[in-house]
Amino acid sequence: MEALLMGEGLAAAVIARVTIILTLAILACIAMRRSSAAMRHCALAAAATASLAAPFLAAFGPTWALPSVGLMKADEPVDPSSPLPVFEFTHEPEVVPGSGRELMAASPRPTIATPVAASAAPWTWSQRVLAIWAVGAVVAAVPALVVGIRLRRLANASQPLVEGRWDAMVDDLRSRLGGVRCVRLLQSDAVASPMTWGVFRPVIVLPTGAETWPEGRLQAVLMHELAHVARRDALAQVPARLACVVYWFHPLAWWTASRMLVERERACDDLVLAAGWRGVDYAQRLLEVAQGLCGRSGFAGVATMTRTSQVEDRVRAILDASRNHRPLGRRGILALAAATTALAVPLSSARLVAQAPQAPAAAPEAARMTISGRVLDPEGKPLARAKVAVVGHRQRAHESAWLEQAAIVLGEGEADGTGRFRIETPRTSSGRYQNANVVAGSPGFGLGWSAFNLDDAAPTVDVSLQPEQPVELRFLTPEGQPAAGLAVRTLSLTRELPPPARPDPAVRNLVGVNMSPQVPPVLAGLWRGEWNTDDEGRIHLTGLGRGVWASLNLDDPRYFLDLAFAKADAPEGTKRIEVKLKSSLRISGRITGGDDGQPIPDAIVHLITRVNAAGAARGGTARTDAQGPYEVSLPPKSSNLEITISPPPGSPYLTRHEEFPKVPDAMSQTFDLMIPRGVLIEGRVRDRDDRPIADATVCYTPDVDEPTSGPSNLSGRTAGVSSGNDGRFIIAVAPGKGTLSVNAATQDYALKEAVGAYHVRDHAHAFLAYDVHAGQAPVTVNAILDPGSKIVGRVEDPEGRPVDHAEIITAASFAHSRFTWGGTYTIPVRDGRFEIPGVTAGRPTKCWFFDAEHGLGTVVELDPAQAAGGPITVKLQPSGEARMRVVDIQGQPYSASAPLLSIVAEPGPPRLHLARGIPLTEEESKQPLALETPYILFDRRNYGRTVVKKPDADGRASFPQLIPGATYRIYEPTLNGGVETLRWRDFTVAPGQTIDLGDVRIKPGSGG
Repeated sequence: MEALLMGEGLAAAVIARVTIILTLAILACIAMRRSSAAMRHCALAAAATASLAAPFLAAFGPTWALPSVGLMKADEPVDPSSPLPVFEFTHEPEVVPGSGRELMAASPRPTIATPVAASAAPWTWSQRVLAIWAVGAVVAAVPALVVGIRLRRLANASQPLVEGRWDAMVDDLRSRLGGVRCVRLLQSDAVASPMTWGVFRPVIVLPTGAETWPEGRLQAVLMHELAHVARRDALAQVPARLACVVYWFHPLAWWTASRMLVERERACDDLVLAAGWRGVDYAQRLLEVAQGLCGRSGFAGVATMTRTSQVEDRVRAILDASRNHRPLGRRGILALAAATTALAVPLSSARLVAQAPQAPAAAPEAARMTISGRVLDPEGKPLARAKVAVVGHRQRAHESAWLEQAAIVLGEGEADGTGRFRIETPRTSSGRYQNANVVAGSPGFGLGWSAFNLDDAAPTVDVSLQPEQPVELRFLTPEGQPAAGLAVRTLSLTRELPPPARPDPAVRNLVGVNMSPQVPPVLAGLWRGEWNTDDEGRIHLTGLGRGVWASLNLDDPRYFLDLAFAKADAPEGTKRIEVKLKSSLRISGRITGGDDGQPIPDAIVHLITRVNAAGAARGGTARTDAQGPYEVSLPPKSSNLEITISPPPGSPYLTRHEEFPKVPDAMSQTFDLMIPRGVLIEGRVRDRDDRPIADATVCYTPDVDEPTSGPSNLSGRTAGVSSGNDGRFIIAVAPGKGTLSVNAATQDYALKEAVGAYHVRDHAHAFLAYDVHAGQAPVTVNAILDPGSKIVGRVEDPEGRPVDHAEIITAASFAHSRFTWGGTYTIPVRDGRFEIPGVTAGRPTKCWFFDAEHGLGTVVELDPAQAAGGPITVKLQPSGEARMRVVDIQGQPYSASAPLLSIVAEPGPPRLHLARGIPLTEEESKQPLALETPYILFDRRNYGRTVVKKPDADGRASFPQLIPGATYRIYEPTLNGGVETLRWRDFTVAPGQTIDLGDVRIKPGSGG
């Protein structure tokens, strides 16, 4: 024992480790003061157990080397710029060269020198300390031994309660607690309060006279004592008592044991409440028993229902509805025990070693790509020396994106004599960019543009230009006078796709480009983008192609522009448009912090209002100045106002959403708003080589949903942030428990799946749980993303020919925290080849392949191991079709719209039930929710809102071009006991199969 405790200074190291473990337990209890008493009790019990294991792990367990910067050659100068040393795991003793001493792991059997003579020798310091420790341990153990003897005598002297009334009552209460093991029920005049003890043979003793108590009091008493048995509190207290014996000199060991007695009583109270007792009734029974104590006490360390010093606090806890009274299940206990083990092992086996500094890994060079293509006139002939620019809009996680949507010029160039161009740009991805376009212009023609797939490694784009159409606009004030000196700018250009380029030639499709606020320099001579009205209120637009709409905006808060677009469509010459302005509805106010009432500068205030019965929305955005005021202009004919306030990045305040009624006929309204303070979480996003990951999106999701109406704190996308170039992020979250989801800007990292609160599935590159409380200092949480493998392959049609263009849906396409829209987050198949990044090695990845143009598709599971021998070949099969008759809830044919279609990645009840209150069966409520997404996001060619065909007069409709083997879902209204609700129906089709879904109900006006 001496070798174990004292060898090589191990005793001091063990005491230090025990201090750390128990201190962390105390801090954990403080941090978990909003958690249940059962969780705090379990944490303390786990810490006591870990403290007992500390000497053995330190002596015999694996060692964890902690770097030491103080061990170096005596003549070696210190470089203040040297980076800190790194952590390293090792199981071998290390020698520090040139230090003159060795720093080694403790040996299980330290070598002890044998004295030459056996004559009495003075005790060593280690022997003296060991003797003192042994005496203290014996003294500390005596009270527990005495109590054990007294309890044995008490049990032998007590009278058993074996009447049928007692057996029936105990059996009933045991079943209500989930099947508690059998107990001996005794009665004695030697006890003042009910108590229980026994690890293997539990005993409950009631005071004499308990048989005269009212039935309710007896049930409360027995339920509480049985809760101790159910929770095995006697066994849980053993490590704490042993820790007091072993570490009798350590005050934290005694505090831990004492606090466990407090928390276990509260945990048993919670278990009684969970079994169905009302808090008021149970608290009354507790007070009744406590009043009969008359100052008598029980046995130290034994579970008694009414310790006088605790009754008041327990009653307050029982009656406090805001407290967490949830018992801790077996899974929670195992998870907490595993976490304690994971923490105790490295803490108990850590040692210091000196290591040479290691330089951080160099950051990778920014990826580049080349975009090529041609600039053509309306007849398809090349336009030599046309000017070309590549513009895009970055993804923005934070709501400040409303004011930060400036177009980024990714590259510029000029076409050659044959109209061809090649422009090198930064590598785009749908994780980093919302969209990107190649914009071209040439004298005599209006600007033309064409979007490209953001995930293509080498996009090829042809841009067609239309002849220029001059447009003159004249602006008049509400009084009919020329509006001179107005600042007018264009937000975007929009054109209609020609029939050959449309998915359905019979349906119109519009595409646009936004170059605001600054036109790319190479195009500045062809398009201005900003104008000021002359004395007659006129501006002259040049550079518009025939058939193109220009979206206009005024930088003047006095007026609101009803005319959103000016179209260049005159038969010949200049098109002239007169615009009469309207006075705007001016919304103003001040934004302050909810904690201190101080103004919040640089907050983004975004307002949305509905301007007609169809629900068309118009909005405005402003940024607060140093005193917190804002002003936004809206259409005078507005309905309710929706206001979203986004604090500046790095602020501890939460993103807030509120709704207000618009005062009839008012031309101005004031809303002074206060936004609540959250808790900051900061950290870094890095890869496994410690390289920073820029532009990663970090969102938070609380475990408790915000209200669906009234003021609410926004989370998820609307409150997300992006990591900087150094990988750092800082995000404000609502107090309580929740999860951070981290997504890199590219798909090169392994995707994780999590089932969060309310059984919601999600995918991200990392999930980080947190538990914070109001007023807490910033918390640091770092995310390390795992690299993913890549699957390379070919795609063939049923005849074995390469498929030129197709799309691939993966689990990333269904992630709720992604910011992309539509097919931009599908993986492209080009020229028959594909690459799927971010695959986890050894875990099959489900992929949906589809060629929407030719009606081909398949569902496969791919593994990187399959590609070891070369590219994988995926063969597509003919698509299927589902036909139906669309009817209303009364069963009559309905032709106004078709049902909406979702594609399901993982089965389960719909996430929609959280928002729409869809009732679930008991079995469904236990299942993870389905991972699904509207199919329109992937196949716009066949399911876009301007493409999908309505049912005919008899309600006949179909879902065309369905991926064989994929699971699809539709929702139908049903009447359940006279109450209308929604249910869902899943279906799938085989290759080339046409199925009949029969009657599919739809609610008129719901759009499916």
